[in-house]
Amino acid sequence: MPAWLAILAAQFTAMGKLTAALTGMTPDVALLLGAAVIVAYSCLGGQASVIRSDTPQCVLLMAGLLVALFWLLGHDAAPLERLRLEIVNDRFGLDRFSYFMIIMGGSYLVCPMLFGRILSARDYGSATRGCWLAVALLAFSAAIVVAVGVLCRGLVPADVRPDDVLSSAVGLMPSWVGMFLLVALLSAVLSSADSCLVTASTVLCNDLLHRRDVSLCRTVTLAFGVGGLLLATRGHGILDLLLMANDIYVCGVAVPVFAAMLMKRGAARPGPSVAAMALGGAGGLASAFFGDPSFGYAGMVCAVATMVLGAWLPVADAKRS
Repeated sequence: MPAWLAILAAQFTAMGKLTAALTGMTPDVALLLGAAVIVAYSCLGGQASVIRSDTPQCVLLMAGLLVALFWLLGHDAAPLERLRLEIVNDRFGLDRFSYFMIIMGGSYLVCPMLFGRILSARDYGSATRGCWLAVALLAFSAAIVVAVGVLCRGLVPADVRPDDVLSSAVGLMPSWVGMFLLVALLSAVLSSADSCLVTASTVLCNDLLHRRDVSLCRTVTLAFGVGGLLLATRGHGILDLLLMANDIYVCGVAVPVFAAMLMKRGAARPGPSVAAMALGGAGGLASAFFGDPSFGYAGMVCAVATMVLGAWLPVADAKRS
């Protein structure tokens, strides 16, 4: 839940920047209004409406990105033509590549939000088709996002901060192109933020409090929204918040859960599992705080080791732990 709170803060920050660019509001008012819309939408809709709204949001997202991409290519394709396709280079070494593959990739391997969508499918065939379609669309949209980002960076002045590149580029595009891009980005933020809010609140209510109460879940959703808004007002960058969240989440949740999935049924003991999550999460938090990925790697190793050692504990010892 602390990791999801950081992700939510990043989504609120993005929503505020987009709302300010779309309406001309001050950044503070835009941030507050954007967060209020996301929280209200999540409280009223719940998981069912979040899933049903994903299709139109996906269509709007892809349409807006494609319109922006074609205009940018027609305006000046030179930045993309000069781009060298490299896995690693002097500014993005093998250590950073490994970090993104493990830390960022791990959040797609074990993710309650994805599990929640899959388990909400109509049947097994729908879930399977949805997974394959998601993989294809993720790869396709990732390529488009990178191309749009490179072309926008070539469009705006060099001194523009990374978080402000898109909003600055929108002001330099024709109004109709900028509107398409803003709608696409708003769709992406809404689709991610509402899922994050609903998942966090249901995990707290169902799994930790063991209470299936809609009113309580809505209250918790509102509380998470307020917490995310307070964190967003601290002025952290969008990417910084996302990386911090993934450090904590992957090291403290994804790795222990994935280890448990590979173990025999019943081999993962409750006590060692909680200890593994605590060790992994502490390593991820230290990695985010100090900016050193070695803490995250150490946390993941400790988490896996604790899970494996816990499986060898006698049952009586495991119960006492």
